[in-house]
Parts: sequence; structure tokens; C-alpha cells
Amino acid sequence: MELSYLSIVLCLLLLAIPACMFYLYDEQLLVKGTGAIVRMLVQVIVGGLLTYFVIVSDDYRISLLWVLLLAALAAFGAVRKGHLPAIQYVPVLLGLLVSSLAVGFYLLMAVARVPNPLQASLLVPLMALLIGHSAAVESRGVNAWLQARHDYREQYEYLRGNGATHLKALAPSIRRAMQQGLAASLANAKNTGLYALPLLLCALLLAGMPPLQSLAWTVYLCVGCLAASVLALVVTLWVSDRLLTSSNKPSK
Repeated sequence: MELSYLSIVLCLLLLAIPACMFYLYDEQLLVKGTGAIVRMLVQVIVGGLLTYFVIVSDDYRISLLWVLLLAALAAFGAVRKGHLPAIQYVPVLLGLLVSSLAVGFYLLMAVARVPNPLQASLLVPLMALLIGHSAAVESRGVNAWLQARHDYREQYEYLRGNGATHLKALAPSIRRAMQQGLAASLANAKNTGLYALPLLLCALLLAGMPPLQSLAWTVYLCVGCLAASVLALVVTLWVSDRLLTSSNKPSK
């Protein structure tokens, strides 16, 4: 497949179809749509160029640094979207990093058995997909976790006073966080399975990957996203509890 400036221009000309409809029936929507498309194009171009240089360099140190940058940006977005306290940034970041690296390398090494799991063309897009999916779950799950800790504070003190362990007393808070997080994860998995992954399957086929191999990778990514999002929430809750518990201890 040949790529040229002419092909890009011809592709962008397709935007004239929705633009004409917006202009005829809703000019305000045309302004909003134009702004959204411009922002999308800027993000795609900047992100695409950076990803291109990372993949072309094919240096595992640069790839891992890029994964760290993606996780940092995704954690910032999750904290901002969920209106979480700034102290929750570190737990969310650690949850994203641990889950994406653990599930990502498991898929590359144990499931797909690729010869070089540090190959940038495989590592970078896989980690980006896992981190992006998990970040949406983190914002809802951690928000529910903090709210549940506040709501069940008296129950926690009661259970602790009657000899329950710290983990046992936190069970209602953990349950609510997992319910909210799993609900978000399953909803994302459903939407991903209905919309995103068929598009991904088509993209893999267009890239020249054999049909059965493309189908297998689509299944790998769907299962991996679900597992990574739940693991990210578990790690985040554990780190968050450590931070909150240590900050609430009376100073001597």
C-alpha cells in the first residue's frame, strides 16, 4: 500500500460530508465538530510521530520510557476525570504500570511466544491499549473506594474494636470499589468487543497479518484488557490503603 500526501488529502475530503450536513442543519454543531476534529488530528499527528520514532529506534530503553510516559499521562487523566485527591496519583500510576507490564509481558512471552518481547512494534501498541483501558476503570473504582471508606468509617471502627483484622474491616469498602470497577471494566469490555476490537481486527488484516493470527491477537487483547484493568484496580487499592493508613496514624 502506497502512502502519499495526495491520499491523506483525499481522505480528509470525506469530512466534507458531515460538514455539509452540519452547515445545513446546525451551524453551532459545525463549529464544535471542527474544533473536535482539529484537536483529534493534532493529537493523532503528534502521538503518531512520537510513536513512529519510538518504534523506528527499536531500543527497549526508549520503549519502556515511552510506556512510563503513557502511564503517567493516563494516571493524570484518571485522577482528573475521577476528581480524585492528588495523593491518589501515585497509587493509580503504580496500578497502571504493574498491571500493564505484568499482563503485557505475559501475553507476549507466554501466550503469543514472540521471539523478542521487547520489540518496540509489539510492546508499544500493546502497552498503550492496556494502559488506556485500565485508566477508565481506575477513575471510577478509586472514586468509589474513597467514598466507601468515608461511608463505612464507623462500621470499620466497630469491626476493628471487636477484633476484626484491617482487611476484614475494609471488606465493605473494597467490595464497593470492586463492584464499581468491575462494572466499568465489563462495560468497557462489552463496548470494546462490539466496536473497537472488530475495527482492530480489520486494521490487523489491512496491515497484512494472516486472518487466523489477526483473530487470535484480537482475542488476546480483549482478555488482556479485562485482566489488566482488574489487576490495576487491585494494586491501586492496596497502595492507596497503605498511604491513607500511614497518613492517618497519629504522630508521636
